[in-house]
Amino acid sequence: MLNKKLTCILLLIFVFLNVLCITVLAAEETKIKNGVVYGNYMVTEENVEEAEKIKIIKGYLGFKAREIDMPNLEKIGKALFIINQSSKVEKINLPKLKEMGHLLISYNINVPVNLEELYLPSLKKSKMEYVLDMFLKLFKN
Repeated sequence: MLNKKLTCILLLIFVFLNVLCITVLAAEETKIKNGVVYGNYMVTEENVEEAEKIKIIKGYLGFKAREIDMPNLEKIGKALFIINQSSKVEKINLPKLKEMGHLLISYNINVPVNLEELYLPSLKKSKMEYVLDMFLKLFKN
C-alpha cells in the first residue's frame, strides 16, 4: 500500500514538473525553420495556419485552440500535453504523427472534458501517461 501511495505521489510530482516546464519554456522564443520547431510550440487560434506546416517539434506541444489539425507533423521530441483544466481543445488530428516522447493526458474530474476526438493513426512510438488529479483518493483506505 505504501508503494502505491509513493508511486502516485512521484507521478504527480513528475506531471507537475512537466506542466511547469511547458509553461515556463513556452515563454521562450521558438525558432521555426523548414517545418522544424526548435523548442516548444503552443497551438492557438492565431497560429493554426502556421501549425499546419510544421513537420517536427523538438520540444513540447500544447494547445489553446478548439480544433487542431497538423497534417504534416511527424514527430514530437518531448511530449504532447492534453490538460482539460487549461485546454478548450475538442478535436486533435495528427494523421502523420509517428513518434513522440510522451502523451500526457491530465484529467480533473471536476472539470468537463471537451476533447471529443483524438486521431493519431500513424503513431508507432510513445509513452502514455493518464493522470486523474484525484486518483490519490483510491489509496486512502
